Amino acid sequence: MSSKSARLQQHVQKGYKGKDKKVKKSARNDKRSYVEGLAAEAESAAARGEMSTGYKITKRKAKMAALLQLNVNKLIDGLNISVKS
Repeated sequence: MSSKSARLQQHVQKGYKGKDKKVKKSARNDKRSYVEGLAAEAESAAARGEMSTGYKITKRKAKMAALLQLNVNKLIDGLNISVKS
């Protein structure tokens, strides 16, 4: 990429930036629809009195949050950033 002109590099970078935004937006929408589906499933299970289903959904959601926090902690450790509480 070092042999390309600066103008061409900017053009390619803009293309990547646009695609990156689309991918991130799509991921957010997918996650939102997944979580809304889980919430609707939990509400319908609660209306039917199925507490085990609600528990399973809550457990699944908690695992997702724990994995996300683990990934954030790994990233912070990898960047050697100290966070004061």
